[in-house]
Amino acid sequence: MKTKKMITTSLFTALVCIFTIVIQIPVSLTQGYINIGDSMCILSVLLVGPWGIFSAGVGSFLADIICGYQIYAIPTLIIKSLAAFLVYISFTKLFLYNKKYLLISAILGEIVMILGYLLFDFIYYKSLVVALTASVSSVIQASVSIVLAVALYYCIHKNKYILKILK
Repeated sequence: MKTKKMITTSLFTALVCIFTIVIQIPVSLTQGYINIGDSMCILSVLLVGPWGIFSAGVGSFLADIICGYQIYAIPTLIIKSLAAFLVYISFTKLFLYNKKYLLISAILGEIVMILGYLLFDFIYYKSLVVALTASVSSVIQASVSIVLAVALYYCIHKNKYILKILK
């Protein structure tokens, strides 16, 4: 792995963690929280490539550990990594980097996140009602993160200096 790729991967891992920690809206039903870290999960794979999958999973995992949500740490690592993987695969392989389909790729990834937490909450709380109720907060989180990630992606792609650093 090249040094530049290691640095950008580390940077995005930190950004995922920070964006997850900075804005948190607690969800009392599941002892979880709504955050905007998914925006960096999406952006990391779009800008760093497959190493962004690592950034998404590990950055989110670290945020759960740091904030005291250890019960969610391992599921988060798996769910966020899978979601980022789907964003990466759909955008690069299915849509061949066509920016018109960026929104669809982001939505596909966030659907994985929503379904992943729905499954975890159903298994952990042994209640479909709790899992479905909690998924409302996941939908809110996904919606805000998708809008933020797409907006940031287009802003970054208009700045040739940032693109030069990332490449």
